[in-house]
Amino acid sequence: MLETNNQFIKKSVVSVIAICLLFVVSFGLIACNIDNQKMQTVTLTDMVGDVVSVPKSPKKVGALSRSAVDMLVAFGLSDTITGVFDTIFDNEWASIIHPSMSKWYKYDYNTTIETYLEHGVDLVIAPEQYLAQNLREHGIPAITVSQYGEPNYDNYIFYFADMIKIIFDDYDVVSKIERWKDGFSKILNQINTSLEEVSITKTLFYTRGDSNRGLNYTEATDKTIQNTICKYLKVDYAGKGFDTSQPTKETLLQLDPDYIIVGGAFQNTIINEAKSDSIWQDLSAFKNDTAFNIGVGFVSFEQNGVWLTAYLADLANKIYPDIFEFDIISIVKNTAKDYFDVELSNEDVSNMLKGLNRNGQPLA
Repeated sequence: MLETNNQFIKKSVVSVIAICLLFVVSFGLIACNIDNQKMQTVTLTDMVGDVVSVPKSPKKVGALSRSAVDMLVAFGLSDTITGVFDTIFDNEWASIIHPSMSKWYKYDYNTTIETYLEHGVDLVIAPEQYLAQNLREHGIPAITVSQYGEPNYDNYIFYFADMIKIIFDDYDVVSKIERWKDGFSKILNQINTSLEEVSITKTLFYTRGDSNRGLNYTEATDKTIQNTICKYLKVDYAGKGFDTSQPTKETLLQLDPDYIIVGGAFQNTIINEAKSDSIWQDLSAFKNDTAFNIGVGFVSFEQNGVWLTAYLADLANKIYPDIFEFDIISIVKNTAKDYFDVELSNEDVSNMLKGLNRNGQPLA
């Protein structure tokens, strides 16, 4: 009888051990599966040519690039954003178009690695290569989204949108991206067809108004998106011929561009100051009323975002008023509704196109 009891005890112990081992193995498989899901990555080439492995469908994204913020929100990925570049909060239209942005953290170029780790960020979208490289060196996946292309921006209009498709690969996201690309392409095709026989004879100067550095502050490179837009519209982009982003006033006066376009939050301050400064009074663009504002939405229209369609169409209307009559009001309203689920009034759209806030005052 004692032997039988011992056998029973031994069998019970073996059973318990077997159950424990089964539990451990099962738990290990589950944990391993979770880790595999967390570690699933995709490899892509970012906008500065860096080949980068990033998490598939990241849950917490730090978006320092303003274009990235615009597109992530527009394509239905706002819930993945933990924080954005701090100056986005200075634009009143951003909070009107996406009120829940108030929950985002404010990041800048000096945000520490520890901060990103504390926020659980699993992908950073940076506007400068050195920022992305530094983050990757510290174990944080990062890609660069640039406003400049190599050798120019001609093949980069859709580049970041297509990167989003690779990273997230969600049906609704992809559908929105393809709809935006299709809308932009339709406008561009109309422009290409209508301007097929037009020669480039006029010059356009772009003034950067993200800070108040005067009328002669520009982007001095043919790598900029502005140069590509000018190619579409058959005008010569003046900035590509300068070796500095701040050419002298004398240089701009000598150039005397046919068109001047001014973007950013300070655009109206810059235009008003220029019009009251006697040094600029003889510029053809002021004399002929061909100095134009650039619209401001979630981001400035001239940056690579979903507002770029409105920017291209609006500029086509202004440069070729006898050829184009794009319905800019509808384009802007539809962009706000389709991609941000926001209803804008005609007055809202008018103020946005003039670079003004909702009350009709300069943004900065």
